[in-house]
Amino acid sequence: MKIRMGFVSNSSSSSFCIIGTENSDLIRKLAEAENKSFDYDGEDWDDDKYDYFGYGCNEGEVIDFYGDESPYYAGIDLKKFGEDISIKEMKKLFIKKVKKELGVDVEEEDVALLFGECGN
Repeated sequence: MKIRMGFVSNSSSSSFCIIGTENSDLIRKLAEAENKSFDYDGEDWDDDKYDYFGYGCNEGEVIDFYGDESPYYAGIDLKKFGEDISIKEMKKLFIKKVKKELGVDVEEEDVALLFGECGN
């Protein structure tokens, strides 16, 4: 039996790998900083009223948001950092970029390497 250790993609989905956060309060702040107008009830985004997040990815100017009924992750695609950089360095650059461009303070413990699959 063969086990694939990388991402598998087909015509109905694509994989993502980002440096970002899954902290819902921080995702809300980042969305507001990206001028995305949402009602947030503490558990879920109001997708019936605001159709910004369907199943997949919603790209912002600085941050991209990933989820189906609500954004589970917010971050920056690893491809934007280049190949010769460590995850620790990416985390620091993420924190610096979000502070500089969006005015949002992020703690290092809220930043992680996140990955998954989003639909088209």
